[in-house]
Amino acid sequence: MVLESLACGTPVYATPVSGVPDVVRDGETGFLMTSQEAELMADDIATILGRDDLDRISAAGRALICEEYSFEAAVDRYRGILDEIPVSS
Repeated sequence: MVLESLACGTPVYATPVSGVPDVVRDGETGFLMTSQEAELMADDIATILGRDDLDRISAAGRALICEEYSFEAAVDRYRGILDEIPVSS
């Protein structure tokens, strides 16, 4: 759901597990949780919602998905891989 949210331009607030920090870059394309305590999470969400640069962060998240995770980006990656395969005659 992280990629889908970013693709829609929805700011993401997520735990920094697995590959999440690869796409949710704290303060750049989204926000990473530093605590799982409800009170601290609520404070973080209130702070995030009050940010002046939320539109920029939303746009950066969407741009990241379009550039690196779109169908076209996948086709370009596969094309590059296939182009590196030697053709024998």
